[in-house]
Amino acid sequence: MAKVPFSKLQACVDGCSCQTYFYNKAGEKVYYEIQHYLPMKEKIELINRVINQSIDDNGFYNPIRVKIYLTLEIVYAYTNLSFTDKMKEDPFKLYDLVVSTGLFHDIITSIEDHEYATIREDVYSTIENIYKYRN
Repeated sequence: MAKVPFSKLQACVDGCSCQTYFYNKAGEKVYYEIQHYLPMKEKIELINRVINQSIDDNGFYNPIRVKIYLTLEIVYAYTNLSFTDKMKEDPFKLYDLVVSTGLFHDIITSIEDHEYATIREDVYSTIENIYKYRN
């Protein structure tokens, strides 16, 4: 069987593939994009941010904080929405807004099937490995 050079496939990361959504509130349509795939380097950085923000003063990873920061980091990474520093100061309020408006649901249903599950699994697996290493 003859070998075919991988470069002949002209493969590229599908990070540019986006879908446009709109949010209609009080008659004003706001359009935003959701990226379908996040490159591995960006996934690793996302996971690191979630883990670093979820630890408390005692070295414990609070599962609720993990959930909140995982949700917010996915919104930041997969959409073209921008958030002010003032909005980011209260992650709990921002989480409630992102979930209650259906934005997070739109993101989860828009990205590739395994993306969210893989990222979520990697976050919890990394936390578990940190605990094992410490003990």
